[in-house]
Amino acid sequence: MSLPQNEYVVRVNGCPFWKDYRSVTFALCVGNPNWEGAKLEAILEWASRHFDLIRIAVSDTLGRHNYLMRGFTPEKALQMSSAEGDSWLKEHMHQLRLCGKPCEIVRWDKWRFHPEFNSIYDRYRDLAHHDKDLSKSIEKYITEYLKKLHHQGEPICPDGYQHCFEYVIEELAGTTLRARAFGRSCRIYPAPEADWIKLVRNQAIADAPSGLEQEYYVAFNLRRRKETSIFCSSVDSALSHHIAA
Repeated sequence: MSLPQNEYVVRVNGCPFWKDYRSVTFALCVGNPNWEGAKLEAILEWASRHFDLIRIAVSDTLGRHNYLMRGFTPEKALQMSSAEGDSWLKEHMHQLRLCGKPCEIVRWDKWRFHPEFNSIYDRYRDLAHHDKDLSKSIEKYITEYLKKLHHQGEPICPDGYQHCFEYVIEELAGTTLRARAFGRSCRIYPAPEADWIKLVRNQAIADAPSGLEQEYYVAFNLRRRKETSIFCSSVDSALSHHIAA
């Protein structure tokens, strides 16, 4: 059995070298509808035609910062984010098995509890405070995101900015460890890459931890077949990848 062709089709945006890679990582944010249902099937079907190995990187417990930002306790935030990862895997395991290629599932705690995580995290945290370019990029990103939440009427606790900052630093550390572990591979996501990750990946930040340069970021759109509607290409989609629930 295999995944059927459905109403969506994947279109890669301005990332011409993705065909040079044999493995692909889905940078999966639980709760993003682009990783569910027919859209997930379309992405899996596309990936199974072009790659030998598919890695499903579930950023579940990273999302606990979203709940902390909304005022939940650390214990409840962790419980809720972990449960979301459990639910996503239970709901979508059948689709992963039908894609026809090996699927390696890696959840966020693998990186959060990695022996090198704390040292890499501390290094990024220091750079975020002292490197002008990285600091400016992160501050701009978080300010825009919080402004968006405010306009949407989302509740934000007084420490909302700090929780967003901790999210960004943890994502940098975990993504770096993931890139080191997976080696030469594509990472795909239906939105442009955030500038603060791109700076590190392009080795534009002096003394930043190495690893991200091994990973080739691939932005793509999901389009309905025979229609011109484009999904997931807005700045809002890029923001929701990193911090939105």
